[in-house]
Amino acid sequence: SNDFRSVDNNAISPNATYTSGSYSYKELPNLVNLSVTGNYYLGDGAHSLASANTISTINYSATAVAIPNNLQGKTSLTRFTSTYNRNSGDVAANRSLLDSSGNYKFDGCLSLGTIHLYATNLGSINFPSTFSNPALTYLDLRYTNIVGGKPNTANGAQEYVIYSETFKQAVSIQYIMIDSSNLGGGFASGKNRIHPDAFLFNPDLYYIWYRSHGATTGNISQLFSANSKLEYVWMQSNAFTGTVPNFVSNPSIRYVNLQYNQLSGTIPGFKNLSNLRYIYLQNNNLTAIGEPESLPNLYTYQAPNNQLAGQIPDFSGCTNLRSLTLRNNLLSSYKVGAFAKLYRINFIDLKFNNLSQTDLDNI
Repeated sequence: SNDFRSVDNNAISPNATYTSGSYSYKELPNLVNLSVTGNYYLGDGAHSLASANTISTINYSATAVAIPNNLQGKTSLTRFTSTYNRNSGDVAANRSLLDSSGNYKFDGCLSLGTIHLYATNLGSINFPSTFSNPALTYLDLRYTNIVGGKPNTANGAQEYVIYSETFKQAVSIQYIMIDSSNLGGGFASGKNRIHPDAFLFNPDLYYIWYRSHGATTGNISQLFSANSKLEYVWMQSNAFTGTVPNFVSNPSIRYVNLQYNQLSGTIPGFKNLSNLRYIYLQNNNLTAIGEPESLPNLYTYQAPNNQLAGQIPDFSGCTNLRSLTLRNNLLSSYKVGAFAKLYRINFIDLKFNNLSQTDLDNI
């Protein structure tokens, strides 16, 4: 939080005046923690750090300082943060997450636990061939303009936005957050999908945020079958097809947001998911509601703007439900008593359906 503009590249060797020498942060040989955040105009472009073998944490947030070039294979690095950074998007100038040859800047950083690049323009780059960081727990690539796919592969020849090997080595990952309107950009039709085994080797996955702004397609019904610790799914505004996952392999699931996709079929009953609190399924192509079962902590159930037809099922298994929104569907009947045990409900929206006067009276 100063107004530094550049970094001195010179160093003074130890002498009578400077018995330990004198160095800028680029030249310090044994630096461990570095933060220059908030120096808005600080920007030196491509650079290396003399302390690559000892550096543990780096924070370049709110600057124009690019990602260092000489951190591959460095086992001391534990955290790299560069949010709201303005100068990490030039691949040709070797400033981004991948260099101009497609090499991953943090390849082989075995102790790296956090990569936080929120709102940092990385340019139209691919994902690394694999995030080769077994200690990585937190990855934030939201609002980065990233394209996805594999490096050194023409966009038209890509098979997936996320491949099965993309996170295969990130065995400790808990948070994956990706948001870019470029995801899958230029990929052939039907190739802008997530591989069904994309998270097969991530048993600790807890939170996923993925938004392609309508670009990523494909079926995700079995995508999280190996993630028993998963609690939060925020994957709105894509173009996913197929059915809604039933999350039978995710007993801890708490939050499901799949609105603004192209999901179809019946909404699952989500049986015996005792931690589930929030369901957001609006603006899909769903056609029926499976009867919810044993959801004692469910607070919010939203599925407006679909094609839900037939009967409103019994919600007796949702004893803590506060808000139920089924607006703008094709529902044509009400199962008598379906709402009778919703003792804590304070909002029900059934506007723009095909319910009869008798159904309304029964409600």
